[in-house]
Amino acid sequence: MNKTIFAIGITILFICMSFNSISGIQIENKPINPSIRGNTLYVGGSGPGNYSKIQDAIGNASNGDTVFVYNDSSPYHEWNIQINKSINLIGEDRYSTIIDGNKKTYDVIFITANWVNISGFTIQKSGGLEAGISILPYIKNIAIIENEIISNSYEAGIILGRYSTNCSIIDNNVSGNIRVGIDIDFCSCNNTISGNKINSNGVYGIIIDTGANNNSICDNTISENKKGIEIWGNSINNIITNNNILSNEESGIQSMGYIKFNNITNNNIINNYNGILMDFDRYNTISNNNILNNAYGIILQNKAYKNNITGNLIYANSEQGIFFHKSNNNTIKDNIISNNNLGFCIKYTLSNNNIFYHNNFINNNLDNANDKSNNTWDNDYPSGGNYWDDYNGTDNDGDGIGDTSYFIPGGDNEDRYPLMYPSVNIPPTAPIITGPKIGKPKVEYEYTFVSTDPNDDSVWYFIDWGDNSWELTSYYDSGEEITLKHTFNKGNFTIKAKAFDINGGESDWSEFTVTMPRDKTISTSPLLKFLERYPLLNRLLNFLIK
Repeated sequence: MNKTIFAIGITILFICMSFNSISGIQIENKPINPSIRGNTLYVGGSGPGNYSKIQDAIGNASNGDTVFVYNDSSPYHEWNIQINKSINLIGEDRYSTIIDGNKKTYDVIFITANWVNISGFTIQKSGGLEAGISILPYIKNIAIIENEIISNSYEAGIILGRYSTNCSIIDNNVSGNIRVGIDIDFCSCNNTISGNKINSNGVYGIIIDTGANNNSICDNTISENKKGIEIWGNSINNIITNNNILSNEESGIQSMGYIKFNNITNNNIINNYNGILMDFDRYNTISNNNILNNAYGIILQNKAYKNNITGNLIYANSEQGIFFHKSNNNTIKDNIISNNNLGFCIKYTLSNNNIFYHNNFINNNLDNANDKSNNTWDNDYPSGGNYWDDYNGTDNDGDGIGDTSYFIPGGDNEDRYPLMYPSVNIPPTAPIITGPKIGKPKVEYEYTFVSTDPNDDSVWYFIDWGDNSWELTSYYDSGEEITLKHTFNKGNFTIKAKAFDINGGESDWSEFTVTMPRDKTISTSPLLKFLERYPLLNRLLNFLIK
């Protein structure tokens, strides 16, 4: 009997220990690992000697120290917090450790020292013309990582001061600020803006000021601002890559005044008014972007000169895919210009000496192209010109080039060597899957699949039903919805689908989860489930009882 009581006691003790572990209860507040170079000062919390104000802790810190701020005393109603030492300012939780500027006419945080790291805060409500975080001119090596920078005043969420260098703004949410999300000020160089959500700021998501060079803008989502990114004059060698630039009221990317040698590449620029607008800009590269569902895909105007537009998908823009005005000596090649209202337009006789070749003009509504100026529409023989889906000439010698010219509407231009086949194949879009998500086992259900091919090629589908069965379809027209039937047994299943075009291009996978509920079964008691989880304890209990 005593052994049984002892065994039950041991079991209860283990159960209690397990529940404490599962619930995640913390016995004491502990900060992240402090800098190995310095001490840690605490703000908030209940520890002896903890500060009640962030500025007081910074005032007593030394270079290399960490100021750790607990969220239990949040919000901290402080403003004009000056960081004049090389420290780490760390919040316990980015959503609940709040520094609120109370809309006073100050920056919330003002950085005047090099080598400062800020992470883990919500920084909000600066006032007047000030910012959430402002970096003094000539400061370098600042890291602003994993913060919420929201609802700040007229100036910006974050300002990189003039001549700031080697600063990193990474994985922040910079949204809902009255004027600007992130301002890269005059002559700020070699900074990285990466992985941020920059949404719903009043005018600019990101502004790159005059003379700001060698900055990297990558892997951000920039949406629902008035302008997504604006670059001002004499800014050189900035890289804008792998961003999602979506639903901005005016332009996704806009540059103005002699910006040079900037690289805009591999971005998704979707559902803005202007996808990319370049004004007076030279020697820039726009390459491998998806420029979709804007009003105007790309605009070059006002002496935009010697820019390269290459390898882009310019698709389904409601007005024009590409529009030139007073822009000369630009190169446009290897693009797919498809399903726009008008593929390409030079409206006036003021854009000359541009060269167009190896582009694919497919299924544009009004014209594939319309050119009133004097331009070159091929790269001579045997390189060839462009592919036109409405070209009706022949290729009697089988060299892949039409035997007669393709005339460009609007003026006297012609493609002397039109291509008989598309020069670039873009794979189809990942299929959209629709159908019932919940059903009964062994009942047949219908599921639909649809993919669009930018080249307007036919597509076929590979379907993995997620239950060790699969099927291949025949070819269907691009954008044609197909319906397939399938019966599942009990359980949860993930349908996967991929589309292939006639040239071998393949889409990404799409996934769609369905649930066919299992029969109800008698549930196992919590104690038996616990003992199954800890078999050694189960054996100990059996041994003691025996």
